[in-house]
Amino acid sequence: MKIRRHAPDARFLAVLCGALLVAPAARAEPSDAEKIAAAQALYDEAVAAMDAKDYATACPKLAEAVRLVPEGIGAKLTLAECYEESGKLASAWSHYAVARSLAERAGQKDRATRAAAKADALKGRLARLTIEVPDAVRKIPQVTITRGGVGLGEAQWGTALPVDVGRHEIVVTAPGYERWTRAIEVAKDGEAISVRVEAPAIDLRASAAEERRRAASTVVIQNFAAERPWQRPLGIAAMGVGAAGMVVGGVLGGLAIQKNDESNAGLCDAGDYCKRAGLALRSEAVGLGNGSTAALAVGGAVLLGGVVLFATAPASKWKGSAEKSPRAGLDATLELLPTGLRVRGAF
Repeated sequence: MKIRRHAPDARFLAVLCGALLVAPAARAEPSDAEKIAAAQALYDEAVAAMDAKDYATACPKLAEAVRLVPEGIGAKLTLAECYEESGKLASAWSHYAVARSLAERAGQKDRATRAAAKADALKGRLARLTIEVPDAVRKIPQVTITRGGVGLGEAQWGTALPVDVGRHEIVVTAPGYERWTRAIEVAKDGEAISVRVEAPAIDLRASAAEERRRAASTVVIQNFAAERPWQRPLGIAAMGVGAAGMVVGGVLGGLAIQKNDESNAGLCDAGDYCKRAGLALRSEAVGLGNGSTAALAVGGAVLLGGVVLFATAPASKWKGSAEKSPRAGLDATLELLPTGLRVRGAF
């Protein structure tokens, strides 16, 4: 067998190990050395299994070694040979192609030539599977198609893709739809198979659950909007507090005017030159005026808020009333007058 000729890319491993010794801080972490050691152990066990023609054991070990050290060209070539010997020609062909590309970039012409020859020899023997996706499936939001658990991008739909001989499960999934599954058996190399996926059925259980969730949310919102027994009493209380605040503001304003008039009664002249008592009265008048302004502003805002709360409250039954009013609330108008606010309305 030619397997041992691809001894796990000794040149690459030597260079990488040298880098670890020379500049460990800048070039690699300590875990890199552990990965290399693990890959080497896996490679050795895989080669022994291949010698015994135990490809079911060898190929997974080689795949793991390649995953640990992706730059190992020799390991990739050996994995490709393992797949070829086990009859997985499509997998072998893809790994030969990757190994060829890596070898060309690494300047390893012999390996590149050998990998290219192997890939070319297999290309005409590959089985191919085409997955046709109709427009009805393409239009489904967030639809996903997988083959053997691997997602297929939209660019792969309708394309004859190389596949290994054996069973391939095609699955179509989408949110709100039932899972659509179909198993395809590729019987021999070189076979060309086409399969057309179908639009999955709508998941009635999921739809019903979603409808129940929406209905429950709607009921909660409606109940929240309809059942607010606190709103009308709160509105009445706010109107009372606001009215009281405006009364206080009016009283403070009257006192401010009174103090100012007292200061003008012989304690301050027309040029606002005041005696000490006049200054004290003027100062009290200013303080009372500021308090009046604040009380009127706050009282007016609270009164207006109370009117809005009362007017927008849901309809309710008034205790002691023999007649049920059809009105949903209060028809009210807020008027701003020079002397204050006035509310006009009807229940």
